[in-house]
Amino acid sequence: MDNELKKHIKAFSAICSLAMVFTMFTAVVSADDGTIELNQAYIDSHSGHLPIETGNYVLSENINVSTSAQITTTGVNVTIDLNGKTITYTRDDGVEIKESLYKLGKASYNKNTGIVTVVDNIHLTINDSSSEKTGLITTGEGYVGGGSTDNWVSDDKNNPGAATAGRDDGRGGCVLIQYNSTFTFNGGTISGFLATDEGGAVHVGNGAHFHMTGGTIRDCSAKSGGAVTVHKASRCETSTDSANHTFYLVGDARIEGGTIKNNSATFGGGVRVLRGQLHLSNCVITGNSCDTNSTDTNGGGGGVQIITAKDGKSGGTLTMGGNVQIYGNTSRKNEVLSSNLFFVDEIRTFTLTSDLDENANIIFGSKTFNQSKAYFNVNGKNFSLDNFECASSTYHARYSSANDAIMVTNKTDPKIEGCYVGVTGRILLNTRVSLGSYDDNNSLVTYSYEYTKTGKSAKTVTNTLSRSQMTSKGNGVYEFAIPVESACMTAPIEITITYGTAQDTISKSVTIEAYAKSIMEDAYNEYSDEEEAAAKALLIYGGYAQVQLGINADQLPTVSGVDFHSTFANALTAETYTSPVTGYAASALSLLSETDIKMYFSKAALGDTAPSMTVNYGSSSETVTATTSGNYYVYTIKGPSGSGFAATQFDSGFTYTIGSESGTYSVYTYLKLAKAKGAADLINLAEAYYNFAQKCKLVG
Repeated sequence: MDNELKKHIKAFSAICSLAMVFTMFTAVVSADDGTIELNQAYIDSHSGHLPIETGNYVLSENINVSTSAQITTTGVNVTIDLNGKTITYTRDDGVEIKESLYKLGKASYNKNTGIVTVVDNIHLTINDSSSEKTGLITTGEGYVGGGSTDNWVSDDKNNPGAATAGRDDGRGGCVLIQYNSTFTFNGGTISGFLATDEGGAVHVGNGAHFHMTGGTIRDCSAKSGGAVTVHKASRCETSTDSANHTFYLVGDARIEGGTIKNNSATFGGGVRVLRGQLHLSNCVITGNSCDTNSTDTNGGGGGVQIITAKDGKSGGTLTMGGNVQIYGNTSRKNEVLSSNLFFVDEIRTFTLTSDLDENANIIFGSKTFNQSKAYFNVNGKNFSLDNFECASSTYHARYSSANDAIMVTNKTDPKIEGCYVGVTGRILLNTRVSLGSYDDNNSLVTYSYEYTKTGKSAKTVTNTLSRSQMTSKGNGVYEFAIPVESACMTAPIEITITYGTAQDTISKSVTIEAYAKSIMEDAYNEYSDEEEAAAKALLIYGGYAQVQLGINADQLPTVSGVDFHSTFANALTAETYTSPVTGYAASALSLLSETDIKMYFSKAALGDTAPSMTVNYGSSSETVTATTSGNYYVYTIKGPSGSGFAATQFDSGFTYTIGSESGTYSVYTYLKLAKAKGAADLINLAEAYYNFAQKCKLVG
């Protein structure tokens, strides 16, 4: 071969070599903005997996990926823009794909040396910049699912210095995140992935972070958490590697946008949190399903399942705010268990980190999306929840002002526990109610009774009490007093408790007559003879008040033993009264609930300005200011307590002073004057009132 030919051959060989080198470098093309073109040539030149080195990658074509990518270098930051293209996890050589598409973070444990090595602080971001938002990550031929094949390692807090190890097989069908690493999903669709254990699409492991702000996760499946699981392998919160590097084991998922739909699992069809934190806002979780066995108490949660505590150990937590939509999920085998949002174990609560949007829709049960909304406001926070309840009839949701959270607790319905009459200043039907598990700021108690005065239209007495207006007796039990007018002993008093976001109600009708009758009959021998006599005297007094005032006169007490024509054992004497104070005209005694005395003085005698009155009860005193009624100044005297004279105080005289003049008076003084007037109805009323007070004094 001549020298000239040899030169041509060498030149041709050099050109071919350059061409081969050029072909190799075309697989990685960087744009002016620093992005790296991600195409099939890149994948083929990197052993069939997605990038594991820091960089901003943009898909320029649809690509097939055949092997799992595991990032094992601390601090790596990979961003992939789907750019409307598709990544298919597939292979056609007969080898089954069982690993996660991406694994972020790694730990290893040498049981011989006890050395733990952790790789953390890795970041993966996936978005889709295409206007059509058609970017897709999916599976193809050869993919059989499974997820991961990596290890987890953690300290044993009960045995310092020791470590435990296990495998994360079957977790994270698409992405496994561990050890302070972060996966941010901003756009595109993840579809068709499978995990044999947890996290059909994404598994958030030891101390990892998942942040979803957009895109869709759909048509994925797992045994637990069809789309996403948050689950740390150890029950401790931190661990330390051989370099004395502390890493956190409590992971979190923040789903703050996007949609999770049409995923399935045995437990938690959409999302399941075992030991970790979940925050939801401005996202949609719908169309997911769980396939729970009807006898499995851990089941439920076609949309979301939260295991809040298990065997006293740490559990998952849920925070929520904004426009959250959790509806239309199903529980295929057990509709009694919650199809949408389900809490397992002891502490059933989620915290509202901000006001829910007015269009928020969170369903605890299996009811349909189109049911009417119930709006409510608590402590200035506005909530809008559609059918906010638990599917299981043994639990319910309520707002807790103590920690600004929605609590899911054992459901105990409110009830009206009982009543008793008090006569310490006023005639009161003291009523005790149990709000049960509905002990919240929304619970209201309304009482009302109606009576008719002869020749007049009916009058209704009504009042509504909030929880803060009642006296707490602990454990959801409250007490309040219903003032009852003297002539309304037989009037039915309707007590209604309104509770829960659906404004459910329970009601009970009671009368003082029925209460007094139960004392007089004393079926269980609970009351003394004196108490039974006082109950009888109360009804007789009330009956005569009805006659005197013409109120419900056709409904006089009909209790056996109540005789309106009896001779009273303690006869009331009659007397007259002259006040030594200038201008005294008359007195009046209230026959309403409160027993007070009104004293009338002539304006002409006292002048244009009403002087104040000093009232001395012996152990206390008060200054009473007059009101004006026609030609009189009226001084209302309410007794030592300020709420009326108790029946046991009727004979306790008081001294009243205007200027330099003083006189004495009492309730008995008025009753004796009433007897002296001689009108039959008034005499009977005075006798009955006197007798009632005497019986109350015997009770003490």
